[in-house]
Amino acid sequence: MNTSKTYKVNEAKETKAITQEKVDKGPKPKVLVTGASEILGRCVVAEFQLLEWEVLGLGHLLAHPEKASPGKGFKFHVDFSNEKTVKDVIRKFKPRVVVHVPPEQKLGEIDADVAKAINVAATKLIAQEAVKVGAWVIYVSSDWVYDGTTPPYRETDEPGPMNTYGQIKVDGEKALLGISADNCVLRVPLLYGCIEALKDSEVTSLMQLVLDTENKHKISNYEKYYPTSVVDVARVIWKLSEKRLQDPNTRGVFHWSSREELTLYSMASRMARMFGLPFDHIEVLKAV
Repeated sequence: MNTSKTYKVNEAKETKAITQEKVDKGPKPKVLVTGASEILGRCVVAEFQLLEWEVLGLGHLLAHPEKASPGKGFKFHVDFSNEKTVKDVIRKFKPRVVVHVPPEQKLGEIDADVAKAINVAATKLIAQEAVKVGAWVIYVSSDWVYDGTTPPYRETDEPGPMNTYGQIKVDGEKALLGISADNCVLRVPLLYGCIEALKDSEVTSLMQLVLDTENKHKISNYEKYYPTSVVDVARVIWKLSEKRLQDPNTRGVFHWSSREELTLYSMASRMARMFGLPFDHIEVLKAV
């Protein structure tokens, strides 16, 4: 994916300078993070806490608060599509920034109704209430808004999703920017990192197949991915937020991903080599 609009600076110098600036200015800026129990949400919360923001993380039913990040500032079992809940939280906390991190769903396990509620209905509610308190919203979208036939894509390329999940993400983007074009959409690819179990991401779930040496498994070697660490994405989200505090023209659509192209099969093969595990039980799933 194209990263031309993502801000690149010397991280050590930037962190020191911005932290000092915040100390001089007084109160810590506030950030509300939805999806704080997801692999990306956990890292986003930890990143902002590390860099001395006041953080409130909202999580889902399967949350493990003790693993999300040290310290207080979490609410779990939260329904982001509930109008009263969204209004109460945003009006009471009054964040400067809201980072909406809908849970990443595996394509074969998508519940369309749930996905629409969190990505579209909840995004619209959050954006509406954020405007009232002067908060800036970052909606984490996906590269599934494109069909993958002509990569790499730029932020200015028109979306053309090939499946229901991609269309839901497009609708979520429209819901956000329809309330205020001042907000931000961050499109990211397949993510990994900050897991509590191997099944937590599409990438690490491949390890389950590698470990299951008693059975044969077929993995696709056709689709191309750019697996990206949630730690890196969390840092990008923090940088965008800091940039927004300094420059109100920070808005619109951004892309971020790693540059290494891999297939699911090549990811699994690499895992097996790294851990010295057998791989002869894994076969290539032929493209239809």
